[in-house]
Amino acid sequence: MGNQDRQATKDENGSASNRDGRMRLFIATPVSAEIRAILSAAVARVRARLSRNPIRWVSPDNLHLTFRFLGETPGTDVDPITKRLRGVCGNFSPLDVQVGGLGCFPDFAEPRVIWVGLSHNSQLVKLHTAIQNATAEFGAKEASAHTTERTPPFSPHLTVGRLKDVSRPERRRVGRELEQQTMDKLGCWLIDRVVLMESQLTPAGPCYEELMSIALAARA
Repeated sequence: MGNQDRQATKDENGSASNRDGRMRLFIATPVSAEIRAILSAAVARVRARLSRNPIRWVSPDNLHLTFRFLGETPGTDVDPITKRLRGVCGNFSPLDVQVGGLGCFPDFAEPRVIWVGLSHNSQLVKLHTAIQNATAEFGAKEASAHTTERTPPFSPHLTVGRLKDVSRPERRRVGRELEQQTMDKLGCWLIDRVVLMESQLTPAGPCYEELMSIALAARA
């Protein structure tokens, strides 16, 4: 089965939606192997410059751009979600973004999420909007309400670390140190697919499984 539209973990003998129970789902695109290697080295340099390191760094294998977090979703919704995503992806061609720049949410004064930025691309914004609209009826109640009522402006980024259970003084110290770091442009990333993913929470951190990968395949 090729890359154009592959079921990463299922085959023709069993539909992905045959799973029992609920699944923690999100829609994303994992970074390419090349960008993953470059980004991993850049983040390692930042880590080495910090005097202390209370940050929970994201595993390089888990780096991705999120289009929508669905949350706890019935397994029977996997197939209809996939159908909606196929419809969206058929209208978009692969697109390039520049990767680089270090930042924090909400800001360096009170950092909770550390991210590496992606350059603005109007087609990427349109892709995000199309995915949000096409899948608005799916996902956990709170996730669907967030999508339909008060979706914030899309700020494309790759989350590389988080600060949890850290005191405010320590958080601010980390923010000051991070603000002094520089991260130039790391390279160009060709986004050529959208993936429906399952997140399984473990004591060692989240494990992600690709349920369905759909190519951006608009015809010229």
